[in-house]
Amino acid sequence: GEGGNSNVYYQPSVEIVQEFKVQNNSFSSEFGNNGGTVVNMVLKQGSNAFHGSGWWYGQRAAFDARDYFNSGEKPDHVRDQYGFSLGGPLKKNKTFFFVDFEKVRQQDPVNLQGIVPTDLERTGDFSQSPANLPDPSNPDTANAGIYDPCAGNHDTSNPCPRDQFSDVVNGVTVYNKIPADKIDPIGQAILNLYPHANVAGAVYPDINWRAVTLQTRPAWQFDVKVDHQITANHKIGGRYSRYHNHDTVPTIVGDGEFGTEGDGVIFSTDVQNGSGEYNWAITPTKLWTSRFSVDRVHAPGQSNNYPTLSDVGLAPVLAANGLTRMPTIGVDGGFLSLFTQCCVDTHFAHTLFSYSSALQWVKGAHSLKFGGEQRVFFNNFRQPDNPTGIFNFSRDVTTSAPNA
Repeated sequence: GEGGNSNVYYQPSVEIVQEFKVQNNSFSSEFGNNGGTVVNMVLKQGSNAFHGSGWWYGQRAAFDARDYFNSGEKPDHVRDQYGFSLGGPLKKNKTFFFVDFEKVRQQDPVNLQGIVPTDLERTGDFSQSPANLPDPSNPDTANAGIYDPCAGNHDTSNPCPRDQFSDVVNGVTVYNKIPADKIDPIGQAILNLYPHANVAGAVYPDINWRAVTLQTRPAWQFDVKVDHQITANHKIGGRYSRYHNHDTVPTIVGDGEFGTEGDGVIFSTDVQNGSGEYNWAITPTKLWTSRFSVDRVHAPGQSNNYPTLSDVGLAPVLAANGLTRMPTIGVDGGFLSLFTQCCVDTHFAHTLFSYSSALQWVKGAHSLKFGGEQRVFFNNFRQPDNPTGIFNFSRDVTTSAPNA
């Protein structure tokens, strides 16, 4: 892990683990710089005879229960986990090897939901929107509706003089409808990025849009382990392990709240982990063990098919930082935000060197241990917040009395 936290990127395949021990508290002082749990694993090694195994574990959507919120087609959930292991002698009674390889094919359904503009609202018509209709039982809603914030308004009955939006349709004045000539083309293009409402009968503030998409997480890993018995009292061993994972969810609204890693973000994780160990049985009651290990992780994150500035007509000057990705669009009132950018430009890598040496001595009824350990940890992390900007839209802008 990283210091005392739980970011453990290398997890050995089950088939290479000989035994393990979990300690929750009151563990030995040799396990310093850790949180509340220590997991120790002893890995398998080859023997004078060849032994191997193969496995496959599978899941399919046909055997899944339907998600309560998904009334459409059942998503194609798939998991295949398969691999092999093999151990044996390189030189009998002296040198042994153990290898394993495992691959995972996985795609999981991700439920998306939220409040999106209705088809009428997408055209600027808020005349049927419940939040804009006066409620006879609540005098505070007498001025409900949307009001023109532009200069030149002259309704002096309000604290901030402004007119309620209206438009003439077939000779009839319709209030809370924005005239087409007052709708900004860039704003309209951004609005069109929202998916259409698809929950029948939903009325604001109820959720009126749901969708199910698939998160894909293919991965593979392998381990190679060699042990050599120098003499009856001296033994050395080494291991090299590698892991790769590619995690992505298709971009629909680009809201990082959805999915394990976020809708619209690709995470690719590469781990290399190696160690060497030397054991010297000085006497039948004294064992000296020395270890050295290296852990290297590279796990960047990047946006996945976000719209560009030019897709909606935003000024190219916004790309002065070299990024042409769509800015974050934040909307209050419970509406979905678009293309949040919590993790879309994550630069992350770490390298951890650790080495230790310890003498274990059994003296009568006592077991004594002396030793030391040092870890040299290089952590490189950069994750800018909203690197292409954020536009926040408040309902207050078009109320009859802003800030009231």
